Amino acid sequence: MAEESTKQIIFDKTLAALGGVYMTERCPLNGKITSVTISFRAGCNQFVDVAFGVEGRHVIPEAGYIALEDATPTFPTSEPVKMNDRLWAEIKNGDSGNAHRITVLVTIIGTFGD
Repeated sequence: MAEESTKQIIFDKTLAALGGVYMTERCPLNGKITSVTISFRAGCNQFVDVAFGVEGRHVIPEAGYIALEDATPTFPTSEPVKMNDRLWAEIKNGDSGNAHRITVLVTIIGTFGD
């Protein structure tokens, strides 16, 4: 039996005013995502939309985007994943006057083998 491991994937980006980004990483384990933490720094003023998902499905939130001000919520989940699944974060800065930095931290528990 393969030993269980914990891995974290970090999506971190400073977006220019009205900028956007779609970032991807390959899942390093077979297992499940146990949590997703999104850091909205002070000044975001609900102008910055964030979504996280696996392959073609939204995980956080289940549909659409989340936008907060000066908050770092952790969303518990039990989203199943397979090694090499495409994990993604989409971030859109709707603020026309300021750049904003967003961090999405994904925690995965699983194994390297089957």
